[in-house]
Amino acid sequence: MKKEEFDNVVGIYCDHSPAHLDLAARKYNEFVASSAHGFAETLPYCTIALTGEAGEFAEAIKKIIRREDGSIEDPSQLSEDDRFNLAMELGDVLWYTTALARILGFSLSEIQHLNMVKLRYRKGEYNTSIDKED
Repeated sequence: MKKEEFDNVVGIYCDHSPAHLDLAARKYNEFVASSAHGFAETLPYCTIALTGEAGEFAEAIKKIIRREDGSIEDPSQLSEDDRFNLAMELGDVLWYTTALARILGFSLSEIQHLNMVKLRYRKGEYNTSIDKED
C-alpha cells in the first residue's frame, strides 16, 4: 500500500483524539487475538516471527543508510515515504509483540507499564521494593 492510499483510508476512518486512541489500543488487542491462528498463537512461532520482523525493520534502515551514503543522523530528515515504510514495518513488530504479550497473559498496556517501572527502577527512581507508581 502506498502512503497516499493509506492516508486516504486513515483520513476517512481514523480519529486521533486521546479517547479514540485508547479505544484503538483495546481494539488492536482484540484484532490481534482474532487474527492469530494456528502457529501464530504459539510462543516459539511468535518469538521467531518477531525477530524476523525486527530484521525487516533493520533491513529498511540499512537500505536508507546505503542510499544516503552512510548517514541518517537526523531521522526528521527522512522522506515521508521512508518514514511511512518504517512505520509499516514497526506495525508488524507491534503485531507480534502484542501476540506474545497475549500468549504470556498480559495486555500491551500492562507490558508498557511493567517496562516503565523497570526502567525507572534502573534509573534509581525507586529505592525499595515498596515504592509505588505515581
